[in-house]
Parts: sequence; structure tokens; C-alpha cells
Amino acid sequence: MKYTKYFGRVNKDRGLQRVSHIQMARIMNIAYLEGRLRGIKETAEIFRRDKNIRKSEVLTYQVARRITELTGNREPRAVMEEICYLSERDQ
Repeated sequence: MKYTKYFGRVNKDRGLQRVSHIQMARIMNIAYLEGRLRGIKETAEIFRRDKNIRKSEVLTYQVARRITELTGNREPRAVMEEICYLSERDQ
């Protein structure tokens, strides 16, 4: 949950007033997906006990792929800088 934690710290320290509604939706999507991925990983043990490892792997892959699409696997600071840049450009 590295992006969620970073975005939370930025919001607490400086606020997100420079972020457009489109980029705010992106931040919220990233936070949601990280939470979802965490939940999938926490329930992976249940899938393993039921011998349904494939289902866990598919769900994990799908959510991780979407996070990568939104972040480009860059560091949280770089993603936030891009979000601020795009927000300013779109105004």
C-alpha cells in the first residue's frame, strides 16, 4: 500500500488542492486497488486450503496489472508529481 500511504501523507501535510477531479479519481482508484490487492492476499490462504490457488493468482494478477497501468510502477513521489502536472495542464 505504498501509494496509498504516500498519498495520505501528502494530503495530511500539504493537502491536495492542486489536484483536478480527474487526477483525484486516479488517486482514489489506486488506493482502492491497493486495498483490494491487500484483501486478496490476506484471503489467499483460504484459496490455498480449498486447493483453488489458480483463482487467487488470477485475482492478484488482475488487480496488480491495473495498479501498474495507473502508476507505471514508478515511485509514489513520481506518480504524485505527474498527477499535479496533469492537473495543472488540464486547468
